Amino acid sequence: MRPVAAEPQFLPDWIRKLVEDPGHYAEVGLSYECPRRLGLRLFFEQLSELECLGLPEGLLALAFELQKRFDLVPGHWLRLGIDEGQVTRLALNYEVPPQNHYPISTLRVFLRRYGSAPPVHLESALRPALEIPDSRWGLTVDWNEGVVKPRIFGRIPYELLQQVGQALIGDTVRPLLEELAPFPASPWCYLSFSPAASELFSIDLEQVPLQLLNLPLASWPALPEPMLCPYAKFRGGRQTAYLPWPAFAAWWCPETEERSFLEKVRDYYDARQDDYLQHLGTTWQAGHWGREGSQASNLQLARRARIDCGMRILDAGCGVAGPALDLAQAYPGIQIDGLNLCQNQLRRAAADLAAAGMDQRIRLHLGDFHHLPFEKACFQRVLFLETSGYAHDRHQVFSEAFRVLCPGGMLYIKDVFRLPGPLRRSQWVDLNRFDRLYAQKTPTLQETLAALLDCGFEVIDSLELSGHISMEHYHQAMGDAPHPTSFGLAHGQPFRDLPLFFADVLAVKRQAIPG
Repeated sequence: MRPVAAEPQFLPDWIRKLVEDPGHYAEVGLSYECPRRLGLRLFFEQLSELECLGLPEGLLALAFELQKRFDLVPGHWLRLGIDEGQVTRLALNYEVPPQNHYPISTLRVFLRRYGSAPPVHLESALRPALEIPDSRWGLTVDWNEGVVKPRIFGRIPYELLQQVGQALIGDTVRPLLEELAPFPASPWCYLSFSPAASELFSIDLEQVPLQLLNLPLASWPALPEPMLCPYAKFRGGRQTAYLPWPAFAAWWCPETEERSFLEKVRDYYDARQDDYLQHLGTTWQAGHWGREGSQASNLQLARRARIDCGMRILDAGCGVAGPALDLAQAYPGIQIDGLNLCQNQLRRAAADLAAAGMDQRIRLHLGDFHHLPFEKACFQRVLFLETSGYAHDRHQVFSEAFRVLCPGGMLYIKDVFRLPGPLRRSQWVDLNRFDRLYAQKTPTLQETLAALLDCGFEVIDSLELSGHISMEHYHQAMGDAPHPTSFGLAHGQPFRDLPLFFADVLAVKRQAIPG
């Protein structure tokens, strides 16, 4: 029995387009009970975004009514159940604002408004969790052809799960708590329940290893190690693993996803090249070292990379060769090979280099840094200047860099990295939107360092750059509201909880090429 993702016809085209939209964060739920059944969670910033989906008018009216009637966080979730390619279940999730320290009245009014009597013990049951900072409460409506069934949910400390669950649901929660015992306890969990039916409840755990779940993994594609799902749902013997859409797509169809990813990178830069040139110039980096401009920043990065005169250097992801030109003019005798996926950028770079008389010292190549078109041991330095986030396979990229470096040669990375450890859902949402907006796959610094070590490098320096990096030029490129630039119109999405920071890494090839 093959899961739904192995049979793309079970995923409607409109859903594929929706989850691939840069403005939406999506999670795909995989279930043991039926491989041709999907759960899908979509996050929206504005209710108006729902109007283009062709949803039933009654559900749209309900969504607007909820936002008008109750004090709710603007962002919300649309949940869909998909069986054999057909949408069979719809639900809306809203969160009560965190600053509302006493949401009981909102929950009671909500339940009564949609036909469910609140439990008499609701307040006493929730009080222990309400006293904990960062607990969250929200409203859920299941919608089925005009019939509304309300539920409420809470994000509570895992240590309070038994106490709160027992008080809200009663003894029926005990078997589910026993089912959770083998799993690593996350700091927080989600408890969702229907006051009208005590048996209708579920618990979500954060950051669960997919291999621990009771899912038919033997018939699925090979799992990366370890594979963590941001949320795993437990409902009385039934388990569902929710994966972010990019991870889901990369896992199920890695070869197709790799081609698709590289095409997205190329398409992104082809579409935004003029905006970058007009508003950022020829150095396309979000972070400059200091506030003295791109040339001073590029030369400081060269010093961090320990570049010296006469070296041969690979600029992996060279853009329109702005940094390469700065380095060639500052260091006599160096030779730079610039590699780029985008033919249009190389055309612009070639014209600039010819005008500067540098086309003999800077050679341009069309290609992908997963498969470098160079002989082994021919470079003293390989540079990734805010380009390592475009690596579909870090091990492949760093293995290729190791191959083309001379013994004693160095690899230098300056980039943005995501925070380590479990992320909050708000951070997952912003990270997903960032990666889609900029066509990236942002790694953690720890993942990058581990991949370098696996490929034979020795890391000799790594620095968190928050005290050195300025993004003033980047914010200026966006323009000011209400008059953003064309660059700002394309990139000016608000991020509330973006888990990123700048850092750099210097690694050396001390040993012979493996194998």
